[in-house]
Amino acid sequence: MAADLKNAQSRPLLGLLAEGHRLGQAVREVLREWGEPVEVTQADLRAAQVPACTLLLVICEGWHGPLLREANRWSLASGRPWLGLSIEPGRAVLGPCVLPGHSACFTCAELRRVNAHKRAEEFQAERAYLEQQACSELQPDAVSAPTRTWLTAFAQAILAQQVAREVAQFLQAPEAMLTCNALLYLDLATLRISRHPFLPEPHCPDCSALPADSAAAAQAAMTLVARQKLAPQTYRVRDLLSLKDRLLARYVDPECGLICGLTKDSSNLYANFAAHIHFQQGRRQEVGFGRAFNYEQGQVAAIAEALERYAGMRPGGKRTAVRACRRELGEAAIDPRTLGLHSEAQYSLPHFPYVRYSDDLVLNWVWGYSFARQQPVLVPECNVYYGLHYWTHERPYVYEISNGCAIGNCLEEALLHGILEIAERDAFLLTWYARLPMPRIELQSARDPLVGLMCERLYHLTGYSVHAFNITLPERIPCFWVMAVDEQQRPDYPRALCAAGSHLLPEKALINALQELAPIVGSHISLYRQEREHARGMLADSSRVTQMRDHALLYCLPEAFERLAFLYETPHQQTFAEAFDGDEPPTHADLREDVLEVMGRYLRSGIDVIAVDQTTPELAREGFWAVRVLMPGMLPMTFGHHARRCYGFKRLYELPYRLGYAARPLTDADLNPYPHPFP
Repeated sequence: MAADLKNAQSRPLLGLLAEGHRLGQAVREVLREWGEPVEVTQADLRAAQVPACTLLLVICEGWHGPLLREANRWSLASGRPWLGLSIEPGRAVLGPCVLPGHSACFTCAELRRVNAHKRAEEFQAERAYLEQQACSELQPDAVSAPTRTWLTAFAQAILAQQVAREVAQFLQAPEAMLTCNALLYLDLATLRISRHPFLPEPHCPDCSALPADSAAAAQAAMTLVARQKLAPQTYRVRDLLSLKDRLLARYVDPECGLICGLTKDSSNLYANFAAHIHFQQGRRQEVGFGRAFNYEQGQVAAIAEALERYAGMRPGGKRTAVRACRRELGEAAIDPRTLGLHSEAQYSLPHFPYVRYSDDLVLNWVWGYSFARQQPVLVPECNVYYGLHYWTHERPYVYEISNGCAIGNCLEEALLHGILEIAERDAFLLTWYARLPMPRIELQSARDPLVGLMCERLYHLTGYSVHAFNITLPERIPCFWVMAVDEQQRPDYPRALCAAGSHLLPEKALINALQELAPIVGSHISLYRQEREHARGMLADSSRVTQMRDHALLYCLPEAFERLAFLYETPHQQTFAEAFDGDEPPTHADLREDVLEVMGRYLRSGIDVIAVDQTTPELAREGFWAVRVLMPGMLPMTFGHHARRCYGFKRLYELPYRLGYAARPLTDADLNPYPHPFP
């Protein structure tokens, strides 16, 4: 872009389209430093007859959305830059400067602003009203009346000078402009200027051109390479805390950030943060949670999880290109039945939101990579992206959540942590559905003092005792089920709450589980008191368990505690040394070797590891990778008792028998009929 302007710097030709006399005249005066600006009209834009100016400036003394959108379309079609200035109630907005092919566009900014707005519907209604005014047949003075009170001569002078600074910077180094991928706000009451950066929107209808999904791209994306770990028992290649300031600057902004807010929870047992992402024009949100021992760690963990959620909702790095039924695709596609369907009885329920699967059902498919086959495979899009239903009216055939979605500083990191999450949920659900009396772990046998300190802190602050159960399965990925129990059986206190954790190091797996458990205990003490009658209704009728929060709430009831007796009263007990004697966690210097070792354990068990690249352009800017890991045959986590997917899994039927907990392979009739207690 700078090279294109080499000749224009000495004698630029600036175009000016001004709607409104006073502000337009103020800007016209400062532009004369570079010569008389060329006057442009909206009719010129519509006819694509704008003079060949170096930069077009569009000045609106009010909000004129149709004009700004028209300028944006002209810029993108002609390849010529433009910079807009408009007045909204209470503030002026300068930018973005659109550099076609080098920056985000005006529509990107608008999409980000609407999604980030705390009251998006009011914001859009206000915009519609202002646009109606701007497009009406009223006289210009009447149109600008709402802004007249705010737009003082002093404010006009500040805005004109800011425009001049941006023009000067444009002529020197356009990518260094304050309005390149950013908006400048001038508060018309305080005259304070603030800058709000934003990222290009991959779904922008005006400037985005996502590449088509393909087998070749999937093959290339899943090429594992050597990665130096931070330490032999640290399964990361980069410390996120060292990137905190960059992550905040890149992703967090209350006006147009991908993450529009961070919430610090100082009322809980540990340092918890929540990162909020709004979407669907601000009507819906996803939250990333960061649970840590200090607020800085909690903050970056929340940002990372929010980015993971964002990447997992719908394709953001590529465009889905395959729509067919499996019968047409043949061996190129996996069999969706191996991922777990609902039962025939569930599909027959009135108003069940999911359609029956058959090989003739036409679906969208995305390319993943099978590490068992060592080749790309097609996977149903609805099994990979759990938020598709927010953007499409097509009914999926199964309920899905973010199970197996993971973010990492590299592909290998994301793969490993996706596998660990699936291992944890599979172990928890298999223990629940088969009612396995898995061994209790003697907490005092842990060598890491943090285990004891965390349990003591929980008891000291809440009165809850911690019980931990080793639910590690034959692939030897350490997994724990932890249970906080009110042994005193106090009135108005939840009787029990559960959580789970996994890691390649056994004691770290337990610590992860305890970090999940602590905030659940803290929040459910008050929740249970408010929702006790709802919990009793769910105890009597499992179909009333319809959402995530219901699962933990149900087991707050003392009357529900007997459903946990198979585990709480287990006759088996182990120390850490007994439980993991002979197990050696992967401790290679190269993370790739750790990933291959962990994958190998499942591949040798007959369980494929399929990965789909979910990385979006926003994540790639900071070197992040996002993947969805799918492991056919492993139990998928679901929420809402009506949505459980626990039928037809050979592993669930046979493993209890192989482990010695059952006298024969299980059948559907043997499965636990109650909603699980996973929070």
